[in-house]
Amino acid sequence: MREIRVRAWDKDTKKWLWYDDIPCGPLDCTGDQPFMSIGTWNNIELCLFTGLLDSNGKKIWEGDVIVLPGYNQNSEVLFRQGMFCAEEDGSFFPLSQFYSTVEVIGNIYENPELLEKKP
Repeated sequence: MREIRVRAWDKDTKKWLWYDDIPCGPLDCTGDQPFMSIGTWNNIELCLFTGLLDSNGKKIWEGDVIVLPGYNQNSEVLFRQGMFCAEEDGSFFPLSQFYSTVEVIGNIYENPELLEKKP
């Protein structure tokens, strides 16, 4: 069984919370789809671990900013169409196909400037 790892960005404190620190209900893995009972938060952004490591052995999380080799801009790690992927000019690329060649350089919460378009 795959371990589900979650981290959360607290918009109020501007700090990461790890699973044990997230003020929510337990992870329920008894049904077909695991879910977390998180209540109604407006200040927390949950991010899932992709299960993948970048070219430097760093964990890749949803919301990370990565450098795509051969492209002119950085990309955010997203979960779309049932997979973790990177977006380039409106197209989604499955992260599982090239994760070992990308580098995590930050994330959208602490480093939003990394996603600004390059001239």
